[in-house]
Amino acid sequence: MKEYVKKHHELSYLGERIYWWILRLLMIWAMIDSAFFRHDITQVLQTGANLVGMFAWEIMLTKKKSSFFYYVPSYVQDITLLGFFLGSFGGAYLNFYYSIPAYDMILHVFGGAEACFIGYEIVAAIQKRDRKIAPVAMILLCSCGISFIFGTGWEIFEFTFDQIAGGDSQHWSMELAKQAMEQYGCSMPNVIPALDDARYALMDTMEDTLANVIGAVGMTVILKINPYHHKGADSVNTVIEEGREFGRYQRKHKKTNKNA
Repeated sequence: MKEYVKKHHELSYLGERIYWWILRLLMIWAMIDSAFFRHDITQVLQTGANLVGMFAWEIMLTKKKSSFFYYVPSYVQDITLLGFFLGSFGGAYLNFYYSIPAYDMILHVFGGAEACFIGYEIVAAIQKRDRKIAPVAMILLCSCGISFIFGTGWEIFEFTFDQIAGGDSQHWSMELAKQAMEQYGCSMPNVIPALDDARYALMDTMEDTLANVIGAVGMTVILKINPYHHKGADSVNTVIEEGREFGRYQRKHKKTNKNA
């Protein structure tokens, strides 16, 4: 455990850890409030599931060098943790999905871009582990594809969660939707209107999928312009071709970890 804590502190910044725990504590409060004051077990389960995801990088630290997770940097969690927080705490707990127009669609655009960014980091991590070069175009295609997998997986999670735990992440409950509309003085949460009330859950899923694609394609374009792991003297491909060793995260300003 002592060695794990040392590695954890060496490979992340104090500011990152403070940021992580501020958002995690807010999530924990949402669970406590939902359980003991709102008596909303569905919200507790949803928040708890997202809270587990907020510890993904710490879980990765337990992996050996033979796993590509070993090469995933801490800054990836800076982004993923924000996504979990905005969706669970902001969207579900504070009910921004209903009170803020287009919140869900904006969040899914962000999620699609985030998943593409994670995909790029995953491909780079696999390259480091296997010491295999690859064309940048192929890497970007894989990154975009991983985003599609994440986006589809999330929609499957929403559907499964609603069916098993009685949630309303797909806005299938017109009764709950109308109550929220009266409470917040807003319209239905979908940006694209449905032709029939019974189709709102379908519209939500398709709208989310469209937003995911927009985010993924947008991030792919950004990475095409700036493939930060695959340009310059420290390009992953260049390091592999020259037979050099990878630093834990290739952070030039963390010289102590360069040969970790």
